[in-house]
Amino acid sequence: MEQIKQQIKDFKAVLESGIDIEMFISVLKSTNLGPAKKGGMYVNALDSLGWVELYKSTSVDISEMQLLILFDYMVKYHKKYFCKFNNIYAVFQEFHYEKISLNLFELESIIYYSMTL
Repeated sequence: MEQIKQQIKDFKAVLESGIDIEMFISVLKSTNLGPAKKGGMYVNALDSLGWVELYKSTSVDISEMQLLILFDYMVKYHKKYFCKFNNIYAVFQEFHYEKISLNLFELESIIYYSMTL
């Protein structure tokens, strides 16, 4: 129960940074942009400024602060898809093959819609 409470608190911080549920999904759907990678574990592995630059080529307008809050959350609660080493945030190839939607992030959807009632 404590872990769920902490996850709710941490996702609330993501939302309070100015990321709504649509932006959350847009950011995640765009993690595989950039040069195509052949092989390897990661679809992308960049530092925070590299990620912000990558997102500039999309319609996603995310600040470095927002990105750090979101990616730290993803590393903590979605280790299957995200990791961090040194100052590099990496997205595993497996995430690229998932159908990225709210169905994949049910708890985050519940938290978001509960907070916006």
